[in-house]
Amino acid sequence: MKRKKNYDKRFSLRARFQFFVIANTVATIFVLIGLFLTQKKDTSVTTYSSPSISPSAISSLKKDDLLSTNSNILSNKSLQSVESNSSKILPPVSFQQPKQPIQEIAYKFIDYPDFQQNKQLQSIIDDVVNFARNKNLSTEEISISLIDVNKGEIAGYQENKLRFPASVAKLFWMVALYGQFESSILQEPGMFDGDLDKMIQESDNEATSRIIDYITDTRSGSELKGIQYQNWLYKRTWINRFFQKAGYQGINISNKTFPIPSEMMDLPKGRDLQLRGSNIKNQARNKISTQQAARLMYEIANKRALSPESSQKMMAWLDRTEIIKSGSWKNIDPNFYFNPIKGFLGEYFATISQPVYFASKAGWTSKTRQEVAYINDGKNIYILAIFVESPDYAQNWKIFPEISKLIYQKMRDRNNKY
Repeated sequence: MKRKKNYDKRFSLRARFQFFVIANTVATIFVLIGLFLTQKKDTSVTTYSSPSISPSAISSLKKDDLLSTNSNILSNKSLQSVESNSSKILPPVSFQQPKQPIQEIAYKFIDYPDFQQNKQLQSIIDDVVNFARNKNLSTEEISISLIDVNKGEIAGYQENKLRFPASVAKLFWMVALYGQFESSILQEPGMFDGDLDKMIQESDNEATSRIIDYITDTRSGSELKGIQYQNWLYKRTWINRFFQKAGYQGINISNKTFPIPSEMMDLPKGRDLQLRGSNIKNQARNKISTQQAARLMYEIANKRALSPESSQKMMAWLDRTEIIKSGSWKNIDPNFYFNPIKGFLGEYFATISQPVYFASKAGWTSKTRQEVAYINDGKNIYILAIFVESPDYAQNWKIFPEISKLIYQKMRDRNNKY
């Protein structure tokens, strides 16, 4: 009997030991599986793939903002101060409920001059308005701003009226991004090169969406309620305050441009639709005046935006000189891909022998056409901004090049007299 008790005791100890070994083995296996899954999840967050737009989405592209997809347009080879690398794509921002608002910084510029009105310069704008009227085009929907950089003079037509800018807003988003570089809010400017190239050179909405997410610390997504939406709204509309504090009164550039295939958004939805308001027929879309667009282009071109170094880098992204000279823009179908020259101001300069430095940002929808450009032939230096909210102009692929020709010839004639 005593032997049996000892045997039972040894058996009990061995059973407990075996249970301990098995339990630890199972726990170890679960830990390893958890580490593997975590590593896999992290990899999926940092690796981003922009899907090609679907045929069904193409049919609805013209419903809203600039017709721009993930096109394979060659980048401008004349970028000198910026090393472009389109293979670099920003990882998506993971949206989290903010504990406090985004750090508030304002756009800093260097001594914006008090431009003088000039009757001769104004007569050029009047000629443009009459030119459009003679072509049976409405002049109610057009705004124009013209700055003679050499003489410090300005003229315009409905230049202070806030209008829908389409992808001209991307010019402002680029400046806001560089503003955060300068303030050290964003620490690695190089990681944005690929998306900057796509946003400005190709007007890609995918890249633009990622940049907006980063500079506002927000994400698109389903509707939000209460304090969550108010916090999200405050952070997204920081872009407006950034410029409003510098005198860009009434500007609204808080809405993204669409379609954005990676977000499965042909048009705004969720919180992006909330941002525009509930009235579908009178949504709070982006609004900029030609005077504001011309001013910002002037500040960039004259190294007055943020700092001379940042201005020079931004100007390099806007440079269209090489694409005009090479003629590569002729191979881009503007109905499916962003073409910065065809149907815009720069197309005229492809027809003349005079070498011209040309930098611009354009926008186009089925109902609007817009552009702001810097033109410099060594003697005539001016900035021209035109916004039109009319299908007659939007579907007219000759009107902007013809206006560009008219203004350039009159600017040249005017300056040759002095």
